[in-house]
Amino acid sequence: MDGYFPVLDRYGEQLDELEELMATRHARHTIARVHRLRSEFYMLRKAVWPHREMFNSLIHDFENRFSDDTRLHLRNCYDHTIQIYRYHGSLS
Repeated sequence: MDGYFPVLDRYGEQLDELEELMATRHARHTIARVHRLRSEFYMLRKAVWPHREMFNSLIHDFENRFSDDTRLHLRNCYDHTIQIYRYHGSLS
């Protein structure tokens, strides 16, 4: 799950760059890039969401089958899926 954060950071950096370009010139290709990046980002979010359900199920439905360390790791993964999914607010 941690591997998603650098990807999200790159999307954010690219969107910031495009916003600067749009402020100075409203070229069609710049606007098209913004739409493409946002579309890719939303596809990433959709791909992450099922992980949240899976981790939630593992944490609650199979709680007694895992060691304390494993349960902690699963909770961290669950938290990260939530952070990734909510990351869009900083890109809007």
